[in-house]
Amino acid sequence: MIQINDKYAIGSDANQWMILKFVKAGANPTKYPDRWEPDGGYHREMKDTVKSLASRLLRTSSYHSIATLEARCGEIVEMFNLALRDIKTPEIEVSVK
Repeated sequence: MIQINDKYAIGSDANQWMILKFVKAGANPTKYPDRWEPDGGYHREMKDTVKSLASRLLRTSSYHSIATLEARCGEIVEMFNLALRDIKTPEIEVSVK
């Protein structure tokens, strides 16, 4: 699992990459502890998962002008660059166009 921020991570199994969302413990933490759960977004390639999550983060951002939208794009790119800094996979490029 690669944690992107306190709400989302990228995980995988033998067949796919997926977006994970952090779920806080329920009323019964023994039965329902804090956990990461799949949150839609299943992909064959990691780069597609990164693009999908970056797009989701941008769509769910609060922005009121082009300037604030551009600033949020920069924040998202920096968040991914930091989270993926140790992965040596040349085909993954995080950018907002």
